[in-house]
Amino acid sequence: MEYKKFLKITKKKDLAALDTVKKEAEFYFTDPVNGASMINDLLQLFHSCYDMDRTMFLTEIFYENQRVLRNTYDHRDLILEDVDRLLKDAAKPKDKRWQIRVINVYRSIVAELYDPALAIIVACLKMREGNFTSFTNANLSMSESQKWDFAKSKLQKPAIFAGYQPLIRNAVSHAGTHSKRRFTYSWQ
Repeated sequence: MEYKKFLKITKKKDLAALDTVKKEAEFYFTDPVNGASMINDLLQLFHSCYDMDRTMFLTEIFYENQRVLRNTYDHRDLILEDVDRLLKDAAKPKDKRWQIRVINVYRSIVAELYDPALAIIVACLKMREGNFTSFTNANLSMSESQKWDFAKSKLQKPAIFAGYQPLIRNAVSHAGTHSKRRFTYSWQ
């Protein structure tokens, strides 16, 4: 998707950050070898936890994560329906309500899809450190930004997180009050 046709960003630095996100996404998700290298890092983490304590990893981390992810299926379906509606409306003139709809879809993606996926990584890292208490604690004791910071600081190769930009996420979280201070944009 060519996002630039929808945004006018006043700071070149901010535009460069968005370009970096796009390039990294294209690099990792269009080349199977690069994508596999990212997944391989996670598999090594999962296997190290499995080797530490198979029962704990399977029952208290892996299966709990699967349960949480299954609970997001209805949310995922609604998110996809919202994306379809946005794409159908993309040819229409953009107004502030369309912008709000885009922001709300992004928020839903982060909250309902990205954040629960981070939880298994945090749980495994806590297990590896000997600080794991429960999957619920690993999932709910931190925001997704805190989970990202924690995981990025603990993983040897945190490239899997290259596409997540906390500054952008935070600006979107506060789109009604503060995001215009960081990113001045308007829909064309």
